[in-house]
Formats: sequence, structure tokens, C-alpha cells
Amino acid sequence: MTDASPLTARQREVAALVARSWTTKRIAAELHISERRVRVIVSSLAYHIGADASLDERVQVALWWHEHTAMTDAA
Repeated sequence: MTDASPLTARQREVAALVARSWTTKRIAAELHISERRVRVIVSSLAYHIGADASLDERVQVALWWHEHTAMTDAA
């Protein structure tokens, strides 16, 4: 995946908050969804970006988000 556009609105919301180092609990409260749903979305994002299963999904999602939104902002 090369940019954030193929993501759903909810995936973009979660990715942006993960990138801001928000906890699962805080994201869930902010978006009015369960913590389990947040974890499912993060796992789904990690799969979509081709994250390495041996590394932390949240870190990879955050790095991917920063890299790809920076590219979008620069364009």
C-alpha cells in the first residue's frame, strides 16, 4: 500500500491516533468503540501495510502513518 487513501475512514482515524501514541483505551473512548475493536482495526491495518509479524504492530502502523501522511502533505 502506498498511501492512506485506500483505508476506511475508521482505519484512518485509528492510525492517526496510534501515530500520536494514544493508548488503545484512549482511542476506544474517543471513538466510542470497544478496546477489542481498536485492536482488531490495528491488526487489520498492520496486515494491509505488510507489517512484519515479529515486530510491534502499533509501532509499524504509527511509522507507516507518519511516512505516508508526510508524503501526502508534501505533495
